[in-house]
Amino acid sequence: MKRVFLSIVFAPFFLFGASGEGKQIPKDDVKQMAEVAVKSKNPSVASCAYGMYFEKGADMSSKLTIETIKGFAKKKGFFHKAAAIASFYDVTAAMPELQGYKDGELAASILAAKAYQNIMYEGAIIRSAPKDEGEAESEMSEKEKKRKDKKNQKKRKGKKGAYTASKKGIDPKAEKMLSLSIPLGLFTSRSTKTQYLTILAAAYSRQKEYATTVAEVAPKSAEIMAAQILYKVMGGGAPSVKEVRAAFDKSMRMSKPIEGSSGMLSYIDMNVPAMSTLMEALGRTKNKQFLPLIHKACFMKDERVKIDAVRALRKIADPSSIPYLIKMLDKSQWTTLIEICLALGEQPHKSALVPLIKRFAKETGRFRLDVNYALSSIAGERKGYKPDEWVAWYKKEGKAFQVDPAKSQAYRESTRLQDVGVPVLGGFYNIYIYSDRCSFIVDYSLSMKDDKIESLKTNLKDTVNGLRPNVLWNVVDFGGDVNVLYDGKLIDDKKKTMAYVDEMPLTGGTRSMDAIERGMKIPEVDTIYFLSDGAPVRGQMQKWESIHKLIKLTNRYRHVAVSAICF
Repeated sequence: MKRVFLSIVFAPFFLFGASGEGKQIPKDDVKQMAEVAVKSKNPSVASCAYGMYFEKGADMSSKLTIETIKGFAKKKGFFHKAAAIASFYDVTAAMPELQGYKDGELAASILAAKAYQNIMYEGAIIRSAPKDEGEAESEMSEKEKKRKDKKNQKKRKGKKGAYTASKKGIDPKAEKMLSLSIPLGLFTSRSTKTQYLTILAAAYSRQKEYATTVAEVAPKSAEIMAAQILYKVMGGGAPSVKEVRAAFDKSMRMSKPIEGSSGMLSYIDMNVPAMSTLMEALGRTKNKQFLPLIHKACFMKDERVKIDAVRALRKIADPSSIPYLIKMLDKSQWTTLIEICLALGEQPHKSALVPLIKRFAKETGRFRLDVNYALSSIAGERKGYKPDEWVAWYKKEGKAFQVDPAKSQAYRESTRLQDVGVPVLGGFYNIYIYSDRCSFIVDYSLSMKDDKIESLKTNLKDTVNGLRPNVLWNVVDFGGDVNVLYDGKLIDDKKKTMAYVDEMPLTGGTRSMDAIERGMKIPEVDTIYFLSDGAPVRGQMQKWESIHKLIKLTNRYRHVAVSAICF
């Protein structure tokens, strides 16, 4: 058994399963896949057929492809998903035909999503946990051991078996540039939304050749003004205080803000609020003179704006922002709380200790880890597993305590967030469960027969039976079909879960992505536990690399965590 932790967090799409749906999905006929994608009334089947059509190597210039993209985009609630999936392929040949559809909005959405992939992993910390120390060493030759020890000697911290951590974020000087052909007609579209998305595509792909064209777009909306500033910053330029102030004032007027940890945060819509785009741009300038505007944005209603504002503060990393981050701690939703805890852990300051301890006492699930990680980062070591242990430490040592930045940094480099330690609420195989709002997404494909399926049934039932009373959950099983224990909500019915686990049928196929998004779609889920024994087969995405990117794209603002188990 191999344990895999993904340090990025994922989020949902719109997906609904139905028993027997796998039988409706075409096998190899590309034309039939296109037809099903457009005509099927089952959203899950339509999504699967749409993704499989591209996976089969669709000719992007063909009439069939153009009509498939348009037809799928017309389905209610699927416009942005149509753009997102298409963005994973070379869409250059499709642009001449698509740029006239809906004033170019679909074409611009595809290009913006494709360009955003260029910067999606910026600053990501990729952490890997080694196998059991004895197992790892038994499989390595002496030469390999020496090479590994030499490579990791500066990173190894603490006791034997400690994991290694490394920043894999892209170095701005060595960043891969995305060559993206953007039709000039999209910049002059009658739709301001199309113009906004098109400038975002040019910004995220960092293509300076569009500088004159971008500058010539009339700044008739807050979105366009913010996108023009982002384009300038992504190209290495510096916006003036006057243009930033004008864009900020106009961006304050926002219709239909998304408040709280709404499932709407999971929609793959590149058309984010102008203020979000502006906050991203200001963070990238790392210019402290813009901090007053960013501080103000931290308290706006829209959750996306708050998240992007805190991300901007993390980039600028100035001590003057600490009081604002502390003020946000008490009432922030978990989607923003994660970013706040990251910021406070990265900028260790003594004044944050007491507010973090108080927030720690309020948490009952996964976010105890985030708060404890921030506390431990400031202290330079973990002082407790529970809030009362931190209270006792602070009463004893708080007055004399002084932050040691080097010790804080060393702690974060040597300890993963999921290993910081808080009381567990259960366990699934060898993965601790800290979440009290989770989904179990389990492989019931034909390859799981015999011992594998019996092991899964036994472990899943033992897991559910052992969960603490405050935990809510759901179960999604997948193979050729995708099914759910209880649609649309989390439950605490152990008896119903036991019966469901025993009755789940084995079916042909491994629709991993379809099942993951189904489990993440369930309201209030903040963590999923995914188990499978093989590669994705006959789903809307059939490559793990694409699945990782697609989930991360949808999780831009909703930080659903994933723990994965591979048989």
